[in-house]
Amino acid sequence: QILSLVHLSNKDVLPGQLISMSPSKLVLKTGFSGELAIQPVMIEHIWPNEGEAQWLFSGPAAMADWSQATSTGGWSINGNALTTEKNGWVAHHVELPSKVNYAFTAEWAVDPRFLFAFNMADEKTTQKDCFWLSVSRSNIYLYRLSTVTGGRRVGFIPYSFNGKKRANFQLLVDSDHEQIHVYIDGKQVASWEDPGGFGDGSTGIQINNQITQKLSITDIHIKKWNGSPTSASAQEAPPQGSDILHLANDDKIVGQIQAIGPKGVTLKADFGSMEIPLSRIADITLSSTKRARARRNKGDIECFLRNGGRVTFKLSGYATGTFSGTSENFGSITFPLPAARRIKLNIYDPRQTSVE
Repeated sequence: QILSLVHLSNKDVLPGQLISMSPSKLVLKTGFSGELAIQPVMIEHIWPNEGEAQWLFSGPAAMADWSQATSTGGWSINGNALTTEKNGWVAHHVELPSKVNYAFTAEWAVDPRFLFAFNMADEKTTQKDCFWLSVSRSNIYLYRLSTVTGGRRVGFIPYSFNGKKRANFQLLVDSDHEQIHVYIDGKQVASWEDPGGFGDGSTGIQINNQITQKLSITDIHIKKWNGSPTSASAQEAPPQGSDILHLANDDKIVGQIQAIGPKGVTLKADFGSMEIPLSRIADITLSSTKRARARRNKGDIECFLRNGGRVTFKLSGYATGTFSGTSENFGSITFPLPAARRIKLNIYDPRQTSVE
């Protein structure tokens, strides 16, 4: 059975096996709540070939798992966001392979000015082997720090956010071939090589806000990368009224999805209908024309799954280690507590309660 990840418009991520999809529902067989019938209008995109072992980190998760500069501090988790209004860093330990796909969303109050450090020998300091991506209002730099050769600039591009307050970032890092590819909002903006070697950095990430203005980081996903740049296009918006299939060989097909089953996707394109096996698809991005988002309800809780996913629903009952509830995404749900590594209560209140 192939594990798929269904990304919803409220930023929930549901792992499971794709059973079927029609215009009215997508049926996902989950390991935590059996079959869920998800409304297609609530789905942003689907990763149909994601094994649990590929997920290295998905969060922000719990604040207790992060380290931050004791002299400044200021970082906290509010809602689903890692947030600060001070300058200073926050870091997370992650054991990394040689090929890594980093993805996150950043939102700022006025202009962006932050560092994203990665492939770090020690996630608590940028004074050892690491790379850091410097993002500002009009420029993006990539720097490399080495305890052997010192610090140096690897790359630079002029880049204007044109007044935007939010962007999706993705970095594809290949230590074996000494390459780093940078994507913003699904489009490749830079590709750099570092012939000086990548050193031994492999243990974490760090985010450093460089101004005393609000910075929020959400949807942090770190996973193994297969070396193909096709996965970086997952954030790309489909043409009006159309869906996009990103294939494993880096091809892209635009059309309307007619159905999804365990073996493949039936797509109607301009040149005719076709069925494409799930094993050939890296990402399915659904049309945003009719997209909706589940309304927030008093009593909503967030359950963070042990394999990196997340599910939100309105809590209605509890019995013998099982929550029951409802969601506009998929209707009724029964959720066994052992399936969660962490549960958040009062999720729309800044004084959130978290249960490990």
